[in-house]
Amino acid sequence: MMSSLAKRGICSSFANACSRAFSTGAKILDNSHESPVLSPFASSANFPVKRRGEIAELAFLLKAISLGFGVAKPWGDSDRFDFILTCRLLLWRVQVKSAWCGPPYRIKGSGVSNIPYTVNEIDFVAGYIIPEDLWYILPLAALGSRKVLNINPHLRSSPFNGYRDAWGLFRAGDPG
Repeated sequence: MMSSLAKRGICSSFANACSRAFSTGAKILDNSHESPVLSPFASSANFPVKRRGEIAELAFLLKAISLGFGVAKPWGDSDRFDFILTCRLLLWRVQVKSAWCGPPYRIKGSGVSNIPYTVNEIDFVAGYIIPEDLWYILPLAALGSRKVLNINPHLRSSPFNGYRDAWGLFRAGDPG
């Protein structure tokens, strides 16, 4: 059995190693006005597309849980949604997308082979604009027939401004 003093030493060493690992190229993200989150994103833009998608999914999981939502991850990659988000008795199928450069930031509104999502497959697209640390929570109806959304968070006339950090849509009854 390891002594508590030895455990603290290991935990302290591990925490210091994690801190050093994320300090290179990282920046503090603080648009949530809660506790700032250390971001390794600045150094991960050169990752392969699949890895960047995994990072965006991890960011979604962290944000959703920090806002009090329940989150479930389906087993495998066979479904067209990445997460099931729960709020009270509501269950939402959410597809997470991300944009790493822009503006305009391009969020894909379709899946594999450029086939658009349908209401039988997902309820929301959660688009994460990495450089701005902004989420766009888009009900499927907001995508219309678009396969790509060009989002510019700095334009007042953007048709997507109403969906910027619109996490409250998950608390509403009908996404359409």
